[in-house]
Amino acid sequence: SGFPVRVVRGHQVEKGPTSGYRYDGLYTVIDAFKEPSIDGPLIWRFRMVPLSLDDVTQPKESEDLPRTAPKIVRTTVQRRVRNTAMISALKSLYNDTCQLCNLRINLQEGRGYSEGAHVQPLSQGGPDVRENILILCPNHHVMLDKGALALRNDGTWSSEHESGEIYFHRKHRISDEFIMFHQK
Repeated sequence: SGFPVRVVRGHQVEKGPTSGYRYDGLYTVIDAFKEPSIDGPLIWRFRMVPLSLDDVTQPKESEDLPRTAPKIVRTTVQRRVRNTAMISALKSLYNDTCQLCNLRINLQEGRGYSEGAHVQPLSQGGPDVRENILILCPNHHVMLDKGALALRNDGTWSSEHESGEIYFHRKHRISDEFIMFHQK
C-alpha cells in the first residue's frame, strides 16, 4: 500500500539488541518475496529501507490537537490501479460467494461481501485479468496472499486444516500459468 512500517527488532534476531527489544524507526518496503524455511513452510521476507526524518512529517509537540477529531494530514501513496469493473462482474457471477468454502457474507439490504484475489499478485508481475482472479471470503484471501493455502492444477486446494475443490462458474477459469506461479 506504500505506507511506512514501524520496525522493532528483538534480541533473538541478527542486528538485534543484546537483550529485550529495540524500536528501529520507520521503513519503506521496497520488495517482498516468499522462500522456504528450514522447517519447510514458506515464509515471507521483506526488503526495506529506513525513512529519514525528512521523509516523515510529524505534528509539532506544542500543537494542541482537538479531543474530538484527529488532524488530517495530506499524504501521497502509490498504489496499483485495478480493474474494479472486472472484479465486480466476477463477484456478481459468484454472487459474492467464496470459491473455496462457499461462504457468502451477507450485509444490509441483501448485499454480499467478497474479495477479488489475484493468484499471482500484481506486486509480483501478475496481470489484472479474469484468469488470475479468484473470488474469496476475507479469510481465504489472506491465506492465499500469505501462502497458507495451496492451489493445484486439478482444481483442488488445501490448507493446514481444510481442503476441497475450487468452485468455478462455467464462464470463468484460472489459468494454469498463475496456479503454477502460486505453487512456487
